[in-house]
Amino acid sequence: MTNVFYALWAISAAGKYFIWTVPAVFLICLRYCMDIGKDDSDGDPVEVVLDDKALIVMCLIYVFSATVLLYI
Repeated sequence: MTNVFYALWAISAAGKYFIWTVPAVFLICLRYCMDIGKDDSDGDPVEVVLDDKALIVMCLIYVFSATVLLYI
């Protein structure tokens, strides 16, 4: 549901180019769900994000692309 509502928001409120961030948000959510599904995860969101370098890189790419798209 989060991805659907994010996509709807990106289409309606943020501008016509912001829709290109939807796949990035989808991949970030999938990676996060994969990380919390591990047996050694306690479910602490900060710990999950900080322990996964790929998730950090994806979040940084999203922040950079969202910033660029908002100010173009």
